[in-house]
Amino acid sequence: MSGISVKEKESVNVYGREMFRNSETWDGFVDRHHAGYWWHRQAWLDYSLSYDPKAVDRSFAVVVKSNGYPRVMAVCPAIERDAIICMGAGDVPCAGPLVIDHQDETYTSWYREVLLRNIQSRLGGFRGWWSWNREPSDSRELIQVLAKRLSMGQSVTSTSLVSVRNERAWFGLRKSYRSLVLSAAREYDIGYGFADLWPYYEMCHRHCATRERDGDTYLHQLRWLRQASAFVVVALPKHGGTTGAMNPDGRVTSSLSWVASGSGPDPSSTLAAAYVLVYKGRAYYASGPSVQSNLQHALQWAAIQAVARLGGHTYELGHHTDDGIGFFKRGFSKDVGSVDVLNGYI
Repeated sequence: MSGISVKEKESVNVYGREMFRNSETWDGFVDRHHAGYWWHRQAWLDYSLSYDPKAVDRSFAVVVKSNGYPRVMAVCPAIERDAIICMGAGDVPCAGPLVIDHQDETYTSWYREVLLRNIQSRLGGFRGWWSWNREPSDSRELIQVLAKRLSMGQSVTSTSLVSVRNERAWFGLRKSYRSLVLSAAREYDIGYGFADLWPYYEMCHRHCATRERDGDTYLHQLRWLRQASAFVVVALPKHGGTTGAMNPDGRVTSSLSWVASGSGPDPSSTLAAAYVLVYKGRAYYASGPSVQSNLQHALQWAAIQAVARLGGHTYELGHHTDDGIGFFKRGFSKDVGSVDVLNGYI
């Protein structure tokens, strides 16, 4: 590291994430980073802590103070539960560390080294379980360095992707799905919206929830809707001659305007709902509670169209599994994305 002066090395500091709670410094770094995802942002990390009362935030950032202004050079999300770095009450990996790509590789290597040292000192003895999504770009060089230096196992999993701007996306659905979509479009009011549809999603989710959740998690989700960082799709019984946003031929043409007008049905009548996160033109299927079966196919098709209407380009349904949920996700597109995973004791 001969290209880094002593003075420059001394300007590097490492702070826990609590130092960034009231600033855009952390999120600004994630937003600019080519591999930064929604899962790296403070909103999701805070949600994960609310979701799991046993979780402890051990996240930190590598910062350079230049002219009195802190600039983040690396972040390490680290939500710890029972000595495991993970998320979702321990059932999914935590978003993986990121390091800035400096135009001078000497600097990138130095920030990576500081990151590694602090992972070892701050998280030593824990089991690390991190993931990075490759779509549209990746951090595989960092992943390989982490795997080698920390002796962690490296693997790749698959995730279902839909290119929402593909004019033939409809034909990417399984034939049986197309039938279910058209049937639901004829029989129910289906459409998407933001905070105006929140009571419908919340009511349906609370009714179907199999795991007790802190009320703050719902407040987080409502906040994202108000910020247009997410939208919801709902299925409701036909109501007073009005129609939803999905036409009988399965095309979504608008949001559910009758809800905003105050003339909608009671939220308790919600039959199914889906919550979709939106970030950097990419959307993610977060949850899909259903009181009535065989409606999520139409809701997901509505979500795909909504993402396109909102200017997005990719919809991710999530990791492939060998169960019924995995079979459901794989039925919307033949496109497959890759997720890099590191797992092992630090």
